[in-house]
Amino acid sequence: MGNFVKDYQAKFLAEASAWYRDGELKYREDFWDGFEKAPKALNAMLTGYNFGKMIVRV
Repeated sequence: MGNFVKDYQAKFLAEASAWYRDGELKYREDFWDGFEKAPKALNAMLTGYNFGKMIVRV
């Protein structure tokens, strides 16, 4: 088999950088405010409630 990541790393970085620069790369962040909401945020993440990165602001 081998390690194919290194074979495509440079190409991926170039293409992904261009997508980000051109606004074609979209992402979403879910924010939960307060440390006391961390357990609920974790549960939401584990049950598939969130989309994108789950962030708990303290």
